[in-house]
Amino acid sequence: MNFAALRVVRCMKVQSMVAGHRVPQVVTSCIRQPIQTINTSSAHNEISSQESFELRHQVSSMKKNNTNWVMYRAGSVGLLAAVAGCFICPGNVIVDFTTVTLIVHHNYFGIKSVLADYMPLFFKDGLTNIVMIAWLIISIVTLGLLYAFNYNNIGFSKAVNNFFKL
Repeated sequence: MNFAALRVVRCMKVQSMVAGHRVPQVVTSCIRQPIQTINTSSAHNEISSQESFELRHQVSSMKKNNTNWVMYRAGSVGLLAAVAGCFICPGNVIVDFTTVTLIVHHNYFGIKSVLADYMPLFFKDGLTNIVMIAWLIISIVTLGLLYAFNYNNIGFSKAVNNFFKL
């Protein structure tokens, strides 16, 4: 990674932010440094295949995992409301099923994003796909078991309240 290029870009951002404003000495020291030139000749432009894979993976990962962020955020806010609903009205069937659905949804997409970002860096695509399918199966089984617990037992919210009564 070329840290000199990052420093040049950071200093240029600082220069554009502080144009015409009085700033502390720490910030102006970055501005006073001469801009370093970056050599883009073919001899310096080559990177190893591993670094190339990591850069390609980050670009493709950003395209795939950033598209549904609104749904993820809405689900997280809904989860906060559902967990609060467990304490406000324990035993409500709608609150119980909504809470367990949002918990599994939140966990599935959170772990899936981590796996999608980091598994390809260390393992081959075949193993990555197997782990992703296994995580989907685990999440579906977990959701089914929590639905069965809500239907056949006291429900999630009463179980949480009983846990905190201990």
